[in-house]
Parts: sequence; C-alpha cells; structure tokens
Amino acid sequence: MARARPPSSPERAEPLPVRHLVLGTLSFGVCFAAWGLISAFAPAFRQSLGLSGTQTALLVAAPVLLGAIARIPMGIASDRFGARAVFADRFSDPLNDFRDVILAVATKPTY
Repeated sequence: MARARPPSSPERAEPLPVRHLVLGTLSFGVCFAAWGLISAFAPAFRQSLGLSGTQTALLVAAPVLLGAIARIPMGIASDRFGARAVFADRFSDPLNDFRDVILAVATKPTY
C-alpha cells in the first residue's frame, strides 16, 4: 500500500516513478542480453552437445517460454502473499537453483 506524500514536499513528487522506469528498463536490457547470448551461442551448443535442430530450437525458446509460463503462478503468489515475500523466497538462495541444474546434468543418462 502506497503512503501519501505530504503536500509540503513538491520536490519529491516524481523520483519514485522515474526510479521504477530506470530499474525496469535496465533489468529488461540485462535479461534480453542474456537471452540473446543463448541464441548467439546456440551453434556452439549444438556442435558440442550434439543437438538436433529441434533440440537447438528448444534450447533457444526455453527461457522465453518458461518466463511466460512462470509469470502466471508468480503473479498469483504475489497477489496472495505480496511481491516482496515472493521475491525474497525465489531469490534468497540462488544456489538452490544452481544445485538443481548441476544435479540434473550429473544424473542425465549418457548414450
């Protein structure tokens, strides 16, 4: 819930929306750059991992698809528990996600 600003401080009328705009733009740029790097490295991944064309396309499309799909439950959780609580829960321990990726790769059967 937003707090009302006192009318005696007109110099503080716009800093919060500007900060949100700048942070949103920067985060979009960083995320788009990371996605762009995946597609730029796709031929190298394809060659080193021996991926088919379909698997390479899925590799490039996975971040976009998962991001779009994950927005739904994250939005529902944010409405129910609050955005700060959801953010703290998801990003408080990034090593858990890293561990899950390592375990998935380590337990992948080799052919």
